[in-house]
Amino acid sequence: MSLVVRAVSSLMRTLLIGALVVGLSACAGWGPSRPAAEPYLIHVVLVWLKQPGNLEHRQQIMAASESLREIPGVLDLRVGQVVHSDRPVVEDSYDVGLVLRFANAQDLQHYLSHPLHVNAVKQQFVPVMQRYQVMDFVSTGGS
Repeated sequence: MSLVVRAVSSLMRTLLIGALVVGLSACAGWGPSRPAAEPYLIHVVLVWLKQPGNLEHRQQIMAASESLREIPGVLDLRVGQVVHSDRPVVEDSYDVGLVLRFANAQDLQHYLSHPLHVNAVKQQFVPVMQRYQVMDFVSTGGS
């Protein structure tokens, strides 16, 4: 496969994941912690493990992720393992996905530098993680 085809394929997967997350966040019933018309910031993280499919390492990442909801500014956090699919449009090569919701970019920046986040990444994620992909976007609100 040529480099251009791979780059376009990777871009298309990223766009499809972003569209999926937008759709899920609108349908997820994340509760009325903010008025429906107000936008909020969505932070998506996909994690690929050094040992793909390793259940113990998936659980390690998911357990460490759950502690992140205690960081001030995190309005909601969802974490889970990949759902494999035969559909060619589904990106299912990662192991664990996280979706966090923040009121604004300042709250995201506070989260990223918070000791709980820094320590979780350093002590729980990095030892078992091969790579990760982050996507941030502002939701237009909705119900």
